[in-house]
Amino acid sequence: MNEEVKQIKKMAENGLIGAYKKKTYFVMAENNFLRNPKYTINQKMVYLCLQSYTGAVDSCFPSKDTIAKGLNICVKSAYNTLKELEEIGAILVINQVTETNRKTSNLYILAEINKDTGDFVPESISQFKPLTMEPIKVRGK
Repeated sequence: MNEEVKQIKKMAENGLIGAYKKKTYFVMAENNFLRNPKYTINQKMVYLCLQSYTGAVDSCFPSKDTIAKGLNICVKSAYNTLKELEEIGAILVINQVTETNRKTSNLYILAEINKDTGDFVPESISQFKPLTMEPIKVRGK
């Protein structure tokens, strides 16, 4: 596990992921991504919704219910779309549990988007793949 991955894991364990304030209160999207016919409208919107929750690190942990409410879609659609995004390499889903081993919101790490093609770049998050092997125990939850 490289240093960046260890740092993200430690931040997640301490409940610090997403603790950084964003410098802006809007999400910018590449035009090539918005116009990319490879992705459905739900895939684009869920990815952008996740992006709206990220801090200085491209990771966040909104619940599926929060995503669904924010996009006015059903929780099942949010769940299915998150699965699709994971399968195409747009996000990594890391399970989190509390100190008492209760399931809590997943941690999502977002892939970069190629500015020229509008495609997700799965290689940009591949170094975090080891974090998906077992749940991260989050302190203070």
